[in-house]
Amino acid sequence: ASSPPDPRSVATAEAQDAPPPPPSSPPPVPPAPAPDAASSSRRPVSALQRSFLNRLSGSRFRELNEQLYTSESSDALTKFTKNPELFDAYHEGFRAQVDKWPINPVDVIL
Repeated sequence: ASSPPDPRSVATAEAQDAPPPPPSSPPPVPPAPAPDAASSSRRPVSALQRSFLNRLSGSRFRELNEQLYTSESSDALTKFTKNPELFDAYHEGFRAQVDKWPINPVDVIL
């Protein structure tokens, strides 16, 4: 009579036959702090700090924008559903970017 197989060897064989895990998306990046968040700290925010915070916010918008146009819409929906603060961060950045344009293309289209 044969003895039952060792469960550890069965699990190892199954793991070797298993397909590789699907590529994972990069971990979500928390939104950059809003300029208003820094002003609630103990010390007032200097003009230089405000400038850096604005640049960080713009950088965050560009990163989110690139993620949106290089990923599937279902992936973007999942990401924004899991992290609703990304929606606000994106639109705050978009509004700040539009302020720098001579003409808002949305106004021209509509």
